Amino acid sequence: MTEKKSSKNFDFDNNPPEDRISYQELGLIAMMLAMFAVSAYFFLRFMRLYEETGFQGIEVTSEWGGLVLLLILAQIAAMILTQIGLAIIHTIITHEEPPEIEDERDKLIELQGSHHSSNATGIFFVIAMLALWRGQEPMLALNILVFGVLFSGVVNFGAQLFYRRRGF
Repeated sequence: MTEKKSSKNFDFDNNPPEDRISYQELGLIAMMLAMFAVSAYFFLRFMRLYEETGFQGIEVTSEWGGLVLLLILAQIAAMILTQIGLAIIHTIITHEEPPEIEDERDKLIELQGSHHSSNATGIFFVIAMLALWRGQEPMLALNILVFGVLFSGVVNFGAQLFYRRRGF
């Protein structure tokens, strides 16, 4: 008698047991990874510029502002494409439409994620202001602020995943 092994990862189920990932949790993981990729790209650009110049004598330019806007747009596009891709994969695998059930628990989880995201942005704002107060270049403070905004997306989705797995 052969036992059928079931895959515990990436199994789509609206009411999964605790050892399986729900569609919503898989979506949060994918979104968190997309936000992390954009934030990591910005951080690497930031570190390269800092190593090259130390931000000494560098002024905020339209090129840097354009990069920041491009990264924010990339973050939004990554969120949209991740949701579309996940819905397509879910439909192909299960031959069903993705679940769109949202109850009070889901709204509370989103609210908690937004709360933690706002706190993360506030912490990066304080760090940027401390850098200015300590006499650092304004370009450093700007980059800390931008990284804080980009990274707050990771915090948002990470907190939502945490509360969803915890059973908020």
